Amino acid sequence: MGLLRILRRQPKNKQSNSDQKELDELDIAISLLKKQVTELGGLIAREEWKVLGALGAETPVTKEAPKQKRVVTKNKFKVSTAKKELTDWFVRRNNKYLTKEQMQTMRTSPIKGIPNSTFYEVMKSFERDTSEKPIRYRLRTKQSAPSAIYGASLTVISQQLKGTKVPVTIHGNKCAHFKLKNDKWLTSNDYALLVGKIEKMFDLYGRGKAPLIQACFYCRRARRV
Repeated sequence: MGLLRILRRQPKNKQSNSDQKELDELDIAISLLKKQVTELGGLIAREEWKVLGALGAETPVTKEAPKQKRVVTKNKFKVSTAKKELTDWFVRRNNKYLTKEQMQTMRTSPIKGIPNSTFYEVMKSFERDTSEKPIRYRLRTKQSAPSAIYGASLTVISQQLKGTKVPVTIHGNKCAHFKLKNDKWLTSNDYALLVGKIEKMFDLYGRGKAPLIQACFYCRRARRV
């Protein structure tokens, strides 16, 4: 074939028409011969595998293409996984109270940027502090004191001790007025015990004055007191 390429690069005026025709016929013959040799090689290979298969020899196994790995995005995660990661995060932060906005925006938060619906699903098992707005969350702790059932404002008690006639109102823990922001409360799990605490304070600091105590109107109507 190298000789043929050399001959073809020579000027046409140096080749006769008969020589060119013979070269073309030779090229065609060589191409047909190559094709026949290729087909014959494939036929021989198939016949060999037939014979080997009849003799019990193993046929070659075609390797399968590797499966493409599944891409896992950060937006798809299990609630259980998020709870575990959030628990570890709170432990590292000494279990301090955090608001929803803080947990959704802090750089190190494992639930940063998640939608509100998913956030509330994750936070179902966490402790909530509703005494202040916005609501704060942290891990549930065994050391946390049980929530009081009844409460009375220490601010109102102090004012009455100073001479005002504003009665001390006892609220249930589900009342909207219970644990108002920026106020301190005297609490108890028993209504009568709370009344006793208030009376004792007046015995000590009221100079013989009896306290004016009443139950919250809304709590009485809802049978919370």
